[in-house]
Amino acid sequence: MKIVFISLYNKVAYECRIMSTCLKKEGHEVHIIFIKDSEIYNESSITDETHPLTRMSDEVSEKEIDQMLSLLRHIKPDIVGISVRSPFFEMTKDMVKRIKDCGLDPLIVLGGVHPTCCPEDCIKVADAICIGDGEEAILELAIRMQKKKSLKGIHNIWIREGNKVYKSEIGRLTRLAGLGIPDYARDNKHYISTCPPEDDSTLTYNLMVTRGCVFSCSYCYNSVIRKMLKKPRYEMKPVREVIEELAAAKQRYPNLKMVVFDDDIFPFKKEWVDRFCAQYKEQINLPFFCYMHPSTISEEYVSRLHDAGLYFAKMGIQHGSDRIRKEYYNRNESKERILESARILNKYVYTSYDLITGTPVETESDLMEQLELMLEIPRPFILGVYTMGYCQNYDLTNRFLEEGLIREDQFESSNMHSMKNMFKINYPSERAKKIYELLSLTPDFRVSKQRIREILHDKDKFDKFSIAEIQPKGIFIVEYNKNNSINLQSTNTMMFQIYNYDKREYRNMILTLKIGNSAEWSAEIPCFYGDYSKNVNVVIDCPFAVFTIVSRNGFEVPVKTRQKIDGYAPKTGKHLIRLLLKDDKGNIIGSYKRKAYLRTSKRAKESFANILMQRVRGVLDVC
Repeated sequence: MKIVFISLYNKVAYECRIMSTCLKKEGHEVHIIFIKDSEIYNESSITDETHPLTRMSDEVSEKEIDQMLSLLRHIKPDIVGISVRSPFFEMTKDMVKRIKDCGLDPLIVLGGVHPTCCPEDCIKVADAICIGDGEEAILELAIRMQKKKSLKGIHNIWIREGNKVYKSEIGRLTRLAGLGIPDYARDNKHYISTCPPEDDSTLTYNLMVTRGCVFSCSYCYNSVIRKMLKKPRYEMKPVREVIEELAAAKQRYPNLKMVVFDDDIFPFKKEWVDRFCAQYKEQINLPFFCYMHPSTISEEYVSRLHDAGLYFAKMGIQHGSDRIRKEYYNRNESKERILESARILNKYVYTSYDLITGTPVETESDLMEQLELMLEIPRPFILGVYTMGYCQNYDLTNRFLEEGLIREDQFESSNMHSMKNMFKINYPSERAKKIYELLSLTPDFRVSKQRIREILHDKDKFDKFSIAEIQPKGIFIVEYNKNNSINLQSTNTMMFQIYNYDKREYRNMILTLKIGNSAEWSAEIPCFYGDYSKNVNVVIDCPFAVFTIVSRNGFEVPVKTRQKIDGYAPKTGKHLIRLLLKDDKGNIIGSYKRKAYLRTSKRAKESFANILMQRVRGVLDVC
């Protein structure tokens, strides 16, 4: 059988790749068509109009539809599966019609989040829908089609014949163990528009190691799954299989620099974490990113993960108001718990926090409480503020609909641009807008927290406040989690944050680390966003000088490293550490310096010299 999966705005498409692996094991021919992408780092287009967040929300063009239809005519698939998220449902309906009208007659199956939440709407559009887990369901569907047997009665699959819908039992779960490695083979992958194929230059690898969630936030897809199964679901992939997948990724992508765990919450059960940390550090040893929940964070947990390679984490606070968080979002963690978790994260890793705002029940008092909470969060951090989106059949959506607080035309499935709008806040008043603007300053080290509080609580200062006047200009470099003692016998991680407050973009910059007069290392940074991404995270492992440079949205910036060697190791004592950022003309546009105590020894000097020689030898070999 020939099966084609279509992935909209998602080049990672983890579930499609897993299903492809399962089908290929049974001898089926599988293709995946990627149309557009929501996670793109594009050096050549970094203006607001072409930023990934904007492109993500563009409708699929007529040209792109024609490209898709041309591919389908060439492949002649028996099954076409489309992964559907709520904001793209209207777009999907048009795509299905176009496929049916072009002379092809595959079985069209819709799967993913939206068909699971809204099966009754989706079955009207397609020949079949998959509700919940799809690996076993799609395999059985392909086998029955191949044997020309009835498609009715397959677990998790609804079939439509004309106006008649045949519903089957739903809720069958697929065990994560033994599913195999997602299909990242280059054959039969087709990229339309802005989706570049994976190649040897790939720097970041995304994966998921869990399914489900132990929590039941009212605005989340997992609240629907919990009701469907009548119990919570949370399963972790065996550590051995996680490491096997990552080892395969390292072999496939020789320039891999970073691992991104896309799970809603990274596993937190001690036995799993202990095994993971030991094996990850020994066999993978790459920096990694993950999502965390305040209730799962402890110092032991974060320190173990940090030792294994965690350097960047995102924690969802979701709202700073106790009332909103507990009464509406079904998030029961206390402010004290949130602040303690933030303190722990700040001690070990670079952190981003998410807030979801803009609900009709939010008051000015809630906004003030939220701002006060964020002023207690230790800097530095990244702050992501999103507008609440309303997906059908989510607990919060149902509640607001019943209370007359929202309309059906506000559903994400009715609004093709809702993904783009999640970053736009509709301010209920001018005063609320100013509170949001003050909120945006909470991560900003150039504006003291005391000054923000003074503006907030002084009526005259608040009335006169203008964010344009308070925002700084220029480029600034700060260091966090300073290590005042550097031991040349081991790896020392130095973390910096670069803020760009200029309303312009910089290209082809050189970032240089200097330690005393002994040696310096430089990394070429192709571009630096202006307005949207005002900071870049830089992690440097010394003395190996491995640069990891990450933009605000968590994706790696491609860098080329070079070094200048003077051939000797520094003596024990205080030495000047400098970080310089130069533009494409060689002008210094940002700088940072401090003194650090370097510990050395005869063995350390020999080791340091060997590292330098190896690097010189490596450069000569390349030349």
